[in-house]
Amino acid sequence: MAKEKETVGEVQNVQEQPQSQPQQQPKDTRVIYAGPTISNEKFFLRKGQIFTEVPLYAPEELRKFFVPLSEYSPEKEKELEKEREKYLKSLKK
Repeated sequence: MAKEKETVGEVQNVQEQPQSQPQQQPKDTRVIYAGPTISNEKFFLRKGQIFTEVPLYAPEELRKFFVPLSEYSPEKEKELEKEREKYLKSLKK
C-alpha cells in the first residue's frame, strides 16, 4: 500500500510540473524580401517571399531588402519603397 501511494504521488508531481512552467513561444526568425522583383537565369526574387534565412545567391546590393518578419511594418514598407525606386533607377542607367 505504501508503494502504491508513492507511485501515485510521483505521477501527480510529474503531471503538475509541465503545467507550472510557462511555455515560451519561439521567436520568429524568418525574413521577408521587400525589394523589387528580380528574375534572371541565376535566381528569382519577388516582393513578399519569406525565407528562413537570407539566401546565399542574393547579390549584396539586394540584401538590404531582406527584413526580419518581426520588424516588418507599414512604415518599413514605405521606407523600402523609396529604396526600391532608387535601385531600379540605378539599373536603368
